[in-house]
Amino acid sequence: MKNVMNVESLYKNYGRMLMDISYRITQNQADAEEILQETFMELWKRKPVGAVVSWLKKVVVNKSLNLIRDRKSIAIENNPLRAPDGVLEDKEKIIVIKSALSHLKPLENTVVVLKRYHGMSHNEIANILGITDNNSRIILYRAMEKLKDELKLYF
Repeated sequence: MKNVMNVESLYKNYGRMLMDISYRITQNQADAEEILQETFMELWKRKPVGAVVSWLKKVVVNKSLNLIRDRKSIAIENNPLRAPDGVLEDKEKIIVIKSALSHLKPLENTVVVLKRYHGMSHNEIANILGITDNNSRIILYRAMEKLKDELKLYF
């Protein structure tokens, strides 16, 4: 019974964050919900010891990246807008930014999401993705340069 309470507590405390990570990578609510369910089922079966939250993040990121790799594309609203006066409404800004993020490689997108949207350190990102801290920094730098190039027309 204690394990049930622990899983419920983890879901209650971290479920929204984990689903947000998955959604930002997959850009699909249904996929993010399914990945969250699969992650907690895996938690129930495996019962990892130690830093469970880090383990959960790693599983969510890996499942999200695997889904993208399996599909070979990101399901995202891809409608770049060109505002003649250079001013974009908030909804248009979101569409433009999502479109720019969709043009990044999955690993670049994931590093940007984990660093910029979830405030993770390069050390945390490196542990989740199985790369070095320095590699995380390089990937982030290159991704941000790509985003700057793509978004310079809008902002």
